[in-house]
Amino acid sequence: MFLPKIEVLRRWRNGVKKTIQEPLFPNYLFAFVNERERLRVLQTSGIVRTLTFDGIPARLTEEEVKQMRIMQQDPGQITRLLSPLPQVGELVEVREGPFEGLRGEVLESHGSSYLVLRLQSIRQSVRVKVQAELLSRCRPS
Repeated sequence: MFLPKIEVLRRWRNGVKKTIQEPLFPNYLFAFVNERERLRVLQTSGIVRTLTFDGIPARLTEEEVKQMRIMQQDPGQITRLLSPLPQVGELVEVREGPFEGLRGEVLESHGSSYLVLRLQSIRQSVRVKVQAELLSRCRPS
């Protein structure tokens, strides 16, 4: 079994900030198993299903596992990215940093994204540069 982790800074309700480790890929647990073992694993409490693409169980290559194990040498240097990165025109919200809570539309996306904040009441717009990994998709308000 393999559970790659990432270090993230969380702010608790009382305002305290703390660095914690959490799974790099939430809800994913990696295991090298044959088909019989896979069916047995699916009977384990808390295991819901196997990740599949077109009905075929997903398989990491040995190189991908090797690369993730290397990254685990310093989980504090890993940044989780949205997959896929936000698309132009998508509505997003900044999750952390100085612009936390800012909602806008993605104007460009090349590692960093330019958000457009539209101020409808005065018919003006502002462009803000934000790192793409700080964004999460949101529904229109």
